[in-house]
Amino acid sequence: MNKYYEKTGSTVTTSYYLGDRLVAQREGTALRYVHQNHLTGTALTTGSDGSSIGSIRYYPYEGCVIRMSG
Repeated sequence: MNKYYEKTGSTVTTSYYLGDRLVAQREGTALRYVHQNHLTGTALTTGSDGSSIGSIRYYPYEGCVIRMSG
């Protein structure tokens, strides 16, 4: 519906912002925190307990490596 609320089928995702920066998302009852780099790209996603869910490392010339945990 908007950048704060999204519904796909029966799954509801709520996004939380600090100014224009996405800082967290709740999908159902699962809360994950979004850690951005200095260029506002997502660098790390952690669960509510602080464990790493996934990370993205950006390289020059459009390269990137995505690592997902779990």
